Amino acid sequence: MKNFVLPKVQIMLSTYNGEKYVLEQLESLKLQDYGNFTVIIRDDGSKDLTFTLVNEYIKNNNLDWEIHKGENIGLVKSFFWLLYNASEKADFYSFCDQDDVWRRDKLSTAVKMLSEEKTEKPLLYCSAYNLVDEKLNTFPNQYDVSKLVPSFKGALFVNMVTGCTMVMNKKARELFICKRLPNCMIHDWWFYLIISAFGKVVFDNQRTIMYRMHRKNTYGAKKSLFKNIYKFYCMMLSKLSSSNVKEASDQIAEFIDIYSAEIQDSHIKEIMLFQDRSIKNRLRVFFDNDFWSKSSVNNGHRVRFLFNSL
Repeated sequence: MKNFVLPKVQIMLSTYNGEKYVLEQLESLKLQDYGNFTVIIRDDGSKDLTFTLVNEYIKNNNLDWEIHKGENIGLVKSFFWLLYNASEKADFYSFCDQDDVWRRDKLSTAVKMLSEEKTEKPLLYCSAYNLVDEKLNTFPNQYDVSKLVPSFKGALFVNMVTGCTMVMNKKARELFICKRLPNCMIHDWWFYLIISAFGKVVFDNQRTIMYRMHRKNTYGAKKSLFKNIYKFYCMMLSKLSSSNVKEASDQIAEFIDIYSAEIQDSHIKEIMLFQDRSIKNRLRVFFDNDFWSKSSVNNGHRVRFLFNSL
């Protein structure tokens, strides 16, 4: 019997002016219970001590991690650079933000779920997360993800993927690196759209990371705390709903331009449903549950789409 070899994972971390939190994230990566991973880091032109701190951490811990210092090109392009320059020898590719903290079994959980799919198709894993404050205290009333169901239809309207939880297989990476760099606003939504079209998105409702909520000020009175949490939730729900119709339309145009030769006829029909804003079609889409995740968040967006304000 051949010895079993753990699939190799490459973690891709983009940093920018993250000196305050990045070392906590690096420590959570080092402490992963998964035994076969490497890390590639691209600093996006930080003006603080981020690059120095990361470089020293790697050297002090004798880690075989790569670090690259680049010019400031923005988060989305920085992650695409990492994806294009990641190791060809890896089996899975994991996206990582600089200011979160991963649960110790984050990687092993993702690899297990992806490996259980038993398919050669492109796969994208994503998970829920714990929303925490600057000191990693968990907020009450976390967003309910239990009814979120990934689909291509849904990806046209709604982004349900959080980039810092994503892990993709080699086949999924090949979907992107063989094509030109897309002009997209949000990389995680782009990955969700493409892989749901040509492969499968695997959603894990376990909360595998601590997603840190940023604020410039420390907590004040209870009223101020509630106000800050409310603002953050509004921001997160806005991201989840992807309510800017121009952004959605531009992304679909990019999808068609880059992948026109590969798009299935059934997906073309679904795209046409999204683009057709006639009253008859808006009613049809409004009552089609496959377009909407089964969550209370999307009830409001159904109504907005019906009245052509999505």
